[in-house]
Amino acid sequence: MTLTMLPLAPKDVGRLSDVFVSALGSIAGGELNRLKLPRVQSAVVVLIDGLGYENLLEHTGHARNLAALLKNPSSAAIRCGFPSTTAVSLTSFGTGLRAGMHGVLGYQLKTPQGGIRNMLNGWRPTDNPREWQVHRTIAENATAFKVSTHMVASPEYEGSGFSQIIMGGAEFAGIGEIRNRVRHADRLARKKGSLVYLYFAELDQAAHRFGTGSPEWTRALEEIDSALAELSGEYGFIVTADHGIVDVPASQHVYLDAIDGFAEAVTLAVGDPRALFCYGDKARAEAALAGVAVYVTTFEELHTAGWVAGKETIDEVPDFVIVSKGQLACYDRRTAKPQSLKMIGQHGGIDDRETRVPLLRGGLYS
Repeated sequence: MTLTMLPLAPKDVGRLSDVFVSALGSIAGGELNRLKLPRVQSAVVVLIDGLGYENLLEHTGHARNLAALLKNPSSAAIRCGFPSTTAVSLTSFGTGLRAGMHGVLGYQLKTPQGGIRNMLNGWRPTDNPREWQVHRTIAENATAFKVSTHMVASPEYEGSGFSQIIMGGAEFAGIGEIRNRVRHADRLARKKGSLVYLYFAELDQAAHRFGTGSPEWTRALEEIDSALAELSGEYGFIVTADHGIVDVPASQHVYLDAIDGFAEAVTLAVGDPRALFCYGDKARAEAALAGVAVYVTTFEELHTAGWVAGKETIDEVPDFVIVSKGQLACYDRRTAKPQSLKMIGQHGGIDDRETRVPLLRGGLYS
């Protein structure tokens, strides 16, 4: 029997939204410092895409510097919101608003016109991403405190629609080589009144292609970890992530379009395979999915259970959401891209491996 009753969200769900704004508060002072970080004159916030807390604990032998930060008594695990996906988490990170409050509901969304919007990389030059995310970013608010904000990431993110959503107002530096990226962040943070966002996509990319048990993933972790030793100035720094990873073998893929009655019940299913946004008849879909290890739920139920904090959005809230349980991923091949069917590393759901992320304090934050 398909389970539809969601568990209540842990109390720390959504605290990723406190991290970047707290770093600003640690420089500027006042109520922005939600995490009560020590006062500093500048700071670096490192975000390693896809480095879940459990993922890190299982691979500390490949991450000497991160393992040392884990031993800091002030370091901890926090949680992202729902879905546990980059688009939602980084928007929360960049605005200080929890999932459900900032207009970016998921990785892929149905537009009011009936199309599909990819929130990460589906922006055309004529689009206005800030129609979806209308709130001021933390970087934009930092100017009132005379704090200069910087985003240091791979060059391909410069000027992207999603970068505007999360870091509008920040000065961008595009650097491909990982160690040079860290060195540049270090130089920026040595200037008083600087808040630096240092982003790594490489680990998440390796997880999707090869899984977290692969040599490719551990090499990416080792390279990032080694480079982080360059953060050595008189400033505070934090290492966190946007979500964790669940490895799902192909044998655990569920092809929803092949299940009797599903295609008739659901006209559109988009998003992460572990958190599919569906449009159609929920009751008929539940009947079709009887016996499949998923939650079939609504955003109203997600809100009531505490997984999302609000319902403010301009897009169409899906009729229901299919949330995978355990080591499972659900695909609707009518909309899923062929390359996505090959993914090993997955996220989006409410499993601890997906939602728990590190909050590691270093430098003057130690």
